[in-house]
Amino acid sequence: MQVERHKMPTKPESHLRKIICKAVSVALLISGDIETAENVVADAIQSFDAEDLSTDALFICVSTLSMQRTGNTAHQSVQSAGCKEFFPLPPELQNVLDLPLLPRFSFVLHFLLGLPVNTSACLLQLERYQVIDYYCAALSILGARSTREVSHDHLGYRRTLSV
Repeated sequence: MQVERHKMPTKPESHLRKIICKAVSVALLISGDIETAENVVADAIQSFDAEDLSTDALFICVSTLSMQRTGNTAHQSVQSAGCKEFFPLPPELQNVLDLPLLPRFSFVLHFLLGLPVNTSACLLQLERYQVIDYYCAALSILGARSTREVSHDHLGYRRTLSV
């Protein structure tokens, strides 16, 4: 009697799903367009072996392809594209889509992916200090927006209590 052997996947399916989901999120935050994000991730996955999908190389590839393909759709938000229901981002990340391009790219590469400043500078073809400046600008913009949103919510909460 011969036992049929099945090749076991090297990574559990749920782990790969998380990696792909993160890759789509990164591509979406960089490109601002869900269709571009999906295409970028599909192209990046095709260029890697399954064992290599959990490395930073996948995210660097996705980031690079997303920046290359970002065009006129860069300022389009996921909400206006009608894609929010297909690939929802947390509200905190929705604000990233409203950042200008270079601060957005710097923020995603350095803060969200955790790439070193030198690596981010190389990918963006910028000087190290420029990446730091754009990253700080992104943090400043996001912080100001977050503070406004919290203060507006707080005022609404106070009005509800006084009624």
